[in-house]
Amino acid sequence: MALSINKRSRLAEDDPEYQSKTQAKKELDDLKGLGKLLCELPEKQYQSLDLPDKLDDAVQTFKRIKSNIAQKRQMQFIGKLLRDIDIEPIKQVIDEWQNGRKGLTRELKKLETLRDKLIEGDKDALESIIKEHPQCDIQKLRSLIRLAQKEKKLEKPPTNFRKLFQELKFIHQEK
Repeated sequence: MALSINKRSRLAEDDPEYQSKTQAKKELDDLKGLGKLLCELPEKQYQSLDLPDKLDDAVQTFKRIKSNIAQKRQMQFIGKLLRDIDIEPIKQVIDEWQNGRKGLTRELKKLETLRDKLIEGDKDALESIIKEHPQCDIQKLRSLIRLAQKEKKLEKPPTNFRKLFQELKFIHQEK
């Protein structure tokens, strides 16, 4: 009888639909992770997703639950519901939101670096801005740079420092 069990398990492994317990558990953990992401999304983004009613109810219920154990149970249920739907569109939308945020952060860091170069007196940085954005108010930009340099030298609050950053942001948005 032991031989027949082994034969069955070997046959099952040869089956293209076969999934080991480890693979199944990992898949369920991934689904619960996606469910957790859904529960943590800001309300505006969550509302823009087109989720089935049953899943939407489960997520809303999770948000109302305060007990840790009950939340775990509800997350298991959300994972189970996610098994029955096509999750690729949901993953794609969430990924776009997350990467969009990273791109924005990268842009802001570049602007901060540019602002710091301008305050340090880097004339090449100013010339590159003028070449890239000929429509910008050059006089206003130079004035803000001088005022920010003066603030830094006198150790005053960074009012013009911030204004210069906002102006750079405005210039780059007009592009």
